Amino acid sequence: MSEAVIPGGYVMVARQVRKSSLWLSLKCAHRMVMMEILLQAQWQDGDVIRNGEIIPLKRGQVATSYQQLVDDIADKDVTIKIVRTAIDKMERAQFLAKDEAVQKAKKGLLLTIVKYGYFQDSDNYKGRVEGNEEDKARAEQGQSEGRARAINNKGNKEKKPNKAKEEVIKDIYAQNVSLSKIEYEKLIEKYGSEEAVKWAIEKLSNYIFSKEPKYKSHYHVLTGWVYDEFEKKRLTVINGGQAQSKPSSVNKIQELYRQAEEAERREANGGY
Repeated sequence: MSEAVIPGGYVMVARQVRKSSLWLSLKCAHRMVMMEILLQAQWQDGDVIRNGEIIPLKRGQVATSYQQLVDDIADKDVTIKIVRTAIDKMERAQFLAKDEAVQKAKKGLLLTIVKYGYFQDSDNYKGRVEGNEEDKARAEQGQSEGRARAINNKGNKEKKPNKAKEEVIKDIYAQNVSLSKIEYEKLIEKYGSEEAVKWAIEKLSNYIFSKEPKYKSHYHVLTGWVYDEFEKKRLTVINGGQAQSKPSSVNKIQELYRQAEEAERREANGGY
């Protein structure tokens, strides 16, 4: 006997959100507001009724108010002030857009989750790696630190003599970055330590998560602008703009990462 269909539908939440600057900047009560908005967002275009008025909504939009969100969450720690602060933070992080126009929401809020369609598309959770320019690769669904296999396929069902099907194996790092073992080893040589490479991969993964760029080779990006960013952070401690000489040990490099990332976190939180 088959299981009954779960009513109300579902939403998808990327695991990567746990490491995003927005999520890390939100207190527990703020996160409840974020999840409530995500759960209430329209999964398709449609009309809702608010205060006797029909409001047309696009996919990813919510017609509500500060007080309505407080009532919907129904938690003693969630007040109007908490809701306002949470929405302001999400708006600054470009997670959502806010429209307080009276004609749109009857003295309420019209909230739009900016990348709702992108994060609710299951195809965007499948790992993709590319082979050479002549080949098209498909990868198995990417899991954290999982393995994706890209197999050359030129559209010819029969194997040609002396042209055996090649197999390109790449690992998925931090959910968004694909590298072969050889590429990973080369990066360790270039960056000087595996800890530095992990920092660079996390940097690129967060960038891909927030900006959705299309890169043919993550290795080339890690040896390009990401490496330039690494050099800046390695040579400059963000402490009054005082330049430092090259660290002589891995511990000093790690401390430099910590200081740089702490400065980025404070900047994302408005200096706090």
